[in-house]
Parts: sequence; structure tokens; C-alpha cells
Amino acid sequence: MSIRAVCIGAGWAGRLHMEAVAESEEAKLVALVEPDPDKGEYYSVKYGIKHFSNAVDLAKSDLSYDMVFICTLPELHYNDCVTFLNLGKDIFCEKPVSREYDEIVKLYRLSGKKGCRFGVNFNQRYGKSVIKAKELLMSDPKIHMINASMYQQGPRFSGGPVNKNFLITDSCCHLIDLMTYLNGKAKKVCTLLKRIESEIITDISVIIEFENNSIGNMSHSFVGGRLQTQHPFQKIEIHTEFAKYDINNLYDSLVLYKHDSYGQITYTPSVFEIRDYSHSMKLSVDSFIKAAANKSDVPVGIEDAVNNSIIIRSILKSSKSGGFEEVI
Repeated sequence: MSIRAVCIGAGWAGRLHMEAVAESEEAKLVALVEPDPDKGEYYSVKYGIKHFSNAVDLAKSDLSYDMVFICTLPELHYNDCVTFLNLGKDIFCEKPVSREYDEIVKLYRLSGKKGCRFGVNFNQRYGKSVIKAKELLMSDPKIHMINASMYQQGPRFSGGPVNKNFLITDSCCHLIDLMTYLNGKAKKVCTLLKRIESEIITDISVIIEFENNSIGNMSHSFVGGRLQTQHPFQKIEIHTEFAKYDINNLYDSLVLYKHDSYGQITYTPSVFEIRDYSHSMKLSVDSFIKAAANKSDVPVGIEDAVNNSIIIRSILKSSKSGGFEEVI
């Protein structure tokens, strides 16, 4: 029997979530919550689904459904998640689940109490270069250093969903997840940040010490490509006992430089494969659906969001103290 799914929000992320559900063999899209009547009508006709203008109407309805995809603005995530967890529905939420650590912890506890699956869309784990690096690192586990950087054109003024910490809470959370996914838990952080001709943080550099005794640096800047198809925006370098790994964006390439060789090994997706950011989004959604259908562990869950938020909290604390802060 197919999982009956509802999507809340029909923006860019919501559109990709709906496409992934529609293409799934294990799930069926049955409704959309979207306040824009034109968008609601369009997708209602496209997928043959019901349309609700708000989450309250859906919660009060007699519609039968099992899973809810939360694709609204971050400030709306918490209340929507609480509503549907209390109804016993599985949740898959866009990142950040919340900008507040306490709210994420409450959702973690509530999902456990209600016995609901709670997945989080840290979709960058599903980039082909990241997947290959993770596979190779399983047999090359002694990491000395990891550096991750991202550059994208970002906002300069606060307002609406953008607050003074937007670069950290909404953008850096991806890099934090990738670094801990590839290298394990963080132990200490030390932060330097700047607001350059901006009301909000535009640039950040964070020194990180990990529990496996390795070190690293995370940097992010809101100065980057201004086109829809940006210049290369992301780089991850991993130095191990045996090799150096260069991850270029999520799909472009993984280049392996073995320390005992003058050569290099380059892994790239096939020319016949899709290689863009939206593909990683849909793989992330599909992985959650498959886990629910097979009654297996959620691949990326609310506990990952809790750990991510702990690091963000320590980064913000370090930015004020000017020194190292424990990740606790």
C-alpha cells in the first residue's frame, strides 16, 4: 500500500518535493497546502490532488494521509511540525528545521514520544561526489584535516525570512552537516565573522577541532555567482593519512591524490546522468520515503538537526567571546 503524502508549500523546494513524491513507487501525493490560490490550483490540477489554503484546514480535515513534507519558510517549520506530529504523521522537513536550538530539541522529543519518523533535508549528502568520497573514506578513515568552503550571492539586508544570523543558520548548516557527515562530531569551534557593507553577516571563517583529533576550517561568503547557474560555489578538501580528496561542488568531480603517487584519480558522473542541485534534493526525499516504506532507519533525521544546531549555537557563542568554545 502506497504512503499517502501531503506537501506544505509550493515554492522551489516544495515543487521538487512534489516531483519526487510523484515519481516514487512507494508514495502517492494526495494534497498540497499553499496560500497562493493560483499555485494551489495549478498543482492541484497537475497532480490530481486536493488543495488546502492553510495547514489548520488540513489538520481539521478528514483526509487520510501518512506523511507530511514541510517546505515553508524556516520560521513556520516549528508550529507546522508540532501540529502534524501531534496527529501522528511522519515528517520530512526542509532545513533549517528551526533557527532555535530549543525548538529542534522539542521536536526531537515529541517525534520520539509520538513514534513518528522525522527526516531532515540535508540534501548535499546526496551529491555524487560526496557519496563517492564517503565510500572511499570508509577504508581510509584517519583524517587529519578537512576544509569546506561555499560562495554564493546572498542578501545584504534583514527583513522577511532574513535575519542578522541568516548566513550561519540558513546557509552554513549545509557545510556543517557535510563536515560532520564525512568526519564525525565537532569538539571545539573558534569563529571570525564580518559584515561588509551589510546589515547582516556576509562572511565567516570557523576553525573546528573534531572528536577524532582532526582539525578543519569552514568558510562561507555571500559574495559569489550572480547567475542562476553559478560559478563553482563549493569546495571540500579532506587530508588523510594516505591521500587528499578534493570535492568540487556536489556533482562536478571528486579528485583523489594519493600520497605515494604522482598521479591523480578523478571521479565524475556519467554524461548520461543528471548532475545538478535539484537532483540531490529529490534523492534526499526519495531516500526518506524508501526508509518509511521499508520500516528502516531514517537516513538523515531530527537528531542530525539537533547536533547541527548545537554546533551553530557554539559558533555564535564563539563569535561573541572571540575564542574557542566547546560544542555542547
